[in-house]
Amino acid sequence: MSEDPAGWDAMWAGPPQPEPRALILTPMPLAAPAAALCAIAHVAGVAVPSPVGAVLVLDDAEEQSAHDAGRTLSTAMVGAAVVLLRRGPSEDPAAADVQVYHYQRGMRTPASAPGLVLANLPVEVEDLLLAGLDARDVTGAVDATALSEEAAARILDVAASAAPGMPHGEYHGGDDT
Repeated sequence: MSEDPAGWDAMWAGPPQPEPRALILTPMPLAAPAAALCAIAHVAGVAVPSPVGAVLVLDDAEEQSAHDAGRTLSTAMVGAAVVLLRRGPSEDPAAADVQVYHYQRGMRTPASAPGLVLANLPVEVEDLLLAGLDARDVTGAVDATALSEEAAARILDVAASAAPGMPHGEYHGGDDT
C-alpha cells in the first residue's frame, strides 16, 4: 500500500458528514406535555417549544429508530399527525440529505418535498435540524428521559385538564404496552 503524503485521499473523501439528526414536529402546543408523552411512550429525546408546536429532538437519529419514534408518537397522539424530519444518510439512494415523513395513527402517509417543508420552518426549528443547535440549550426545553412515568402522567393530566383532547396520562397503542 502506498503512502499519501499530499493528502489526496482526504481531498477525494470530501468534507466530513454531519451527525444524523432527527426531529418530530408535533401538534402539541407545549414542550412539557410532549416530553411527558415521549417518556410514557419510551421515546428518548428533548422537547422544545416552537411557533409550530412542540418539537422533539430525538436522542437516536438513526433511520430505523427515527421511524419507530414517528410511528409510536403518532399512535400515542390519537388522531393527530406528526412530521419526522431527518438529516443524514438514508437507505433510499434517491433520498436527499434531509428527509421528511408524515405519520398518523402509526402509519406513514405521503410526505411533502423536503425543500417545501424547510422553507416554511421557523428559524429555531431549522437551527435544531441543520445548524446543530443543542436542544438542551433552548429555553423551555424538557428532557423526556429525565421524567419518570409517574411525573409524565401528572404533567399530561394537568395539560389535559387545561386543554380538551389531550391524552390523560395513558399511552394509546404500540406493541410494548
